[in-house]
Amino acid sequence: MTMHVNKVHHVTTITQVAKDLGEDEDWLWDIANEMEIEGGLIWL
Repeated sequence: MTMHVNKVHHVTTITQVAKDLGEDEDWLWDIANEMEIEGGLIWL
């Protein structure tokens, strides 16, 4: 039996994402907080 193990390959701060998108960081935090968590994971 094989199990798939998720590995983190890249992490970006929400500050950098907001800057890359040209959006306000507080707005992006609001969006992230409203996301549904499925099975303990947030898929991006």
